[in-house]
Amino acid sequence: MTATYDFIGTEACKQNATFKAMLTWNNSSNAPYNLSNYSAYMDVRSNATAPVSICSLSRANNMLILNSLGTIEILIPESVTSRLLEGSYLYDIIMLENTSGFATRLLEGRFEVVPGITVLP
Repeated sequence: MTATYDFIGTEACKQNATFKAMLTWNNSSNAPYNLSNYSAYMDVRSNATAPVSICSLSRANNMLILNSLGTIEILIPESVTSRLLEGSYLYDIIMLENTSGFATRLLEGRFEVVPGITVLP
């Protein structure tokens, strides 16, 4: 079952600042999954059918960091958030088990980008 979490309000992504969030993926016995053999993907889009994402995160681009204790760290650097337009978007996170190819939609929800004032040099 896919969980829902909204990155809005105080949890929103702030322009011109590093966005960081952490979550843990546990199995039905509440033990964390070992994520060493997983890839992870997250797209942020204006709507579910938008052909282009405003931000694509993955383990490969180091914006989704996974560990053996089930922890997933979402890390969007300032160099990326500074290019995001203010607005309300949708996202989901897909976990792909590398050996079997089995894909799980782990999390989905709203993703808000709030404007920043100060721009770093």
